[in-house]
Amino acid sequence: MHKATRGILEPDSLIKAGIMIRGRAGRGRSYEVKQPLERFVSLLEKFKETTTSQETLFGEIEPPKMEGKTYFIDYVHFLMALIEGGENVVPWLERFRGETPRLRAACEYLMARNKGFSTTLKKILDLMDVGPLFSTR
Repeated sequence: MHKATRGILEPDSLIKAGIMIRGRAGRGRSYEVKQPLERFVSLLEKFKETTTSQETLFGEIEPPKMEGKTYFIDYVHFLMALIEGGENVVPWLERFRGETPRLRAACEYLMARNKGFSTTLKKILDLMDVGPLFSTR
């Protein structure tokens, strides 16, 4: 993990953010990325604390401002946890509208990399395509 993140961020930052946990495997250390459902409660608290986003001069909505460090994966994991929990994602997609192009790219990338997430990510992408609000293609 340290080699993969070298020069970008330290694994301890991801542990503090609640994105991964440290374990032990044999003699060396192992790291495990938490699954979206494992992070749901903390992410819900993080996103509920935000104020309503405001439109900019050109009509785009700014991403919500949150206390502390928020990584982009927090958005993706939060939407995935909502889908996996059977919750309504549409209000959150509307709230994260400024992040739609990045969310779409992240969902497509993760679908190709992890087939276990395909069903959940496909639902998110389908909901983005439903209305004119989310259409960016």
